Amino acid sequence: MISDVTGGRGCRSHSLPPVALICAWAFVLMLPEMIAGPIYVESGGYNLVWGEQIAALMRQGEFYPRWLPESWGGFGSPSFYFYAPLYFLTLGLVMLPGVKLLAAMSLASLIFLGLSGLTMRAWLAGFATPRVALIGALVYMAAPYHLHDIYARAALAEASAFAMIPLVALAMRRVAARQSYGVALLGLSYALLILAHVPVALLATVTLIQAYAGFLWIDAEAGRRGLAGRLLLGGVVGLGLSAVFLWPALALQPYISVDKLFGPFFQPQNWLLLTGRYGLFGATLLDRSLGGFA
Repeated sequence: MISDVTGGRGCRSHSLPPVALICAWAFVLMLPEMIAGPIYVESGGYNLVWGEQIAALMRQGEFYPRWLPESWGGFGSPSFYFYAPLYFLTLGLVMLPGVKLLAAMSLASLIFLGLSGLTMRAWLAGFATPRVALIGALVYMAAPYHLHDIYARAALAEASAFAMIPLVALAMRRVAARQSYGVALLGLSYALLILAHVPVALLATVTLIQAYAGFLWIDAEAGRRGLAGRLLLGGVVGLGLSAVFLWPALALQPYISVDKLFGPFFQPQNWLLLTGRYGLFGATLLDRSLGGFA
């Protein structure tokens, strides 16, 4: 008989342990890529070039490569002075024993996909039954955009960030409940979120994290005093832990073409579903589609 330890409910079952189910579900979701291999659209090319170089540099003893010397025909590239490194460092570690690049990419994605289920279940288990927490974790792993990142965009670094968001929420709840190591866990999880993918971290900070902080403050009732300060302290600790990446990336902004990120292609209003220029029904994509039938 197996006890559901993570859920904390003392429930016993003869079924497969939830952790094993989550790992098996991650394997099922990644099976098509493991059979057919990773895709090469959008970020796919970067994954290959960056992954191969990071693995080579890590084999030479450089465990946080920033400069990629073989890029641009040997001129080199400062890619990881700016790009969040967590997925690619994991990829390099997977390749250290001699695993080939394509297989290692799938394994690294499998690791983060399974981790997203484990962290989501850990968060849900605080206020849901073990069964509901497990179902929620399995659904989260198979969320359309989650798999879209892996299978349609090859945005593997962005996909890795989805494993950290529930962990941040779990840490915030521990802080609100004044449980042990809550601030430390919040700092670590927030740092991992930043190191996974900066745009996701930024969006989560200004939306999900702030909204959840407000919910915790309202729900805390008598324990509200000092909650905002403890949450803020956890965030500051996270910024400090991620400074090894974040500080150089911010300090080097004058040396990159930031203005390119403010063109029409990157404006949110141009991607609205019904009226956006580049959205699903946008004029640019519609004209391109109609042009294919001309």
